[in-house]
Amino acid sequence: DRLCGTFPLPERTTRREDAVKTINVLWTSGWDSTFRVLDAAVTKRIAVQPHYIIDRRRASHAVEVLTIGLLTQMITDRHPHARIAPPLLSERTDIPPDPAIDAAFGRLWETAHLGDQNGWLARYVRWKGGDGLELCVHDGDKSRQFIAPLATLVEEDGDAVYVVPPADGDAARLFANFRFPLLDLTKLDMEEEARTRGFLDIMDRTWFCHSPTPDGEPCGVCNPCSYTIEEGLARRLPEAALRRHGNRRRLVNRLWRRAARTAMGADPCSQRSTTR
Repeated sequence: DRLCGTFPLPERTTRREDAVKTINVLWTSGWDSTFRVLDAAVTKRIAVQPHYIIDRRRASHAVEVLTIGLLTQMITDRHPHARIAPPLLSERTDIPPDPAIDAAFGRLWETAHLGDQNGWLARYVRWKGGDGLELCVHDGDKSRQFIAPLATLVEEDGDAVYVVPPADGDAARLFANFRFPLLDLTKLDMEEEARTRGFLDIMDRTWFCHSPTPDGEPCGVCNPCSYTIEEGLARRLPEAALRRHGNRRRLVNRLWRRAARTAMGADPCSQRSTTR
């Protein structure tokens, strides 16, 4: 399952005597990256080379790889012109360390608590020798606050993506080797576009939960489940997952309120225990 070496970014391939632009996309099987694959392969007739990083810390990694296969089959069955290559698979633990990138990520994490994938994805691109792997950061992602101020829109062959020019600074060091096709879109924007273009049913087969239940349902409490709910797509979770999400949120809110009262010296629980 391990595929190593460098990848060309971007390139043109020739098949059936037609010159076709090829893009490299980090495809997680999730909502955002699947929208980009459909946008490119179906609407714009751009060939797609997916990349997937196996992170064995997540219980969902096997489901995600299987979902990529399912989605590819659904897309190409309905749209025979769509050109989606088998994903290039790499193990997260195979990505070499890069002290400069790790230091830059650490400093940005202190200000926004970015997901650690932002660090090892930057190392992945450096390791593979590429420049232009597409990350489907959307309007609503934490990392967008660092990317948007540096990004420049580039249009070519009927397609438009944002790029971050090389520069000094931690954000540029982390994100300059990527392309960002969805930076101005929210999840609800993508839902409306997918409905208009006739592939919302495919989008609804995407996977997002990092900790699925034993019966294969979204958990409702991991970060991706929470983001899906908070960004307007709660319809995608079963009722039991929504209840778990609500219960966890109420518990977290109670703990925060208690912590705030403790910090102000007014915790009722502490007061009760000292007056007995």
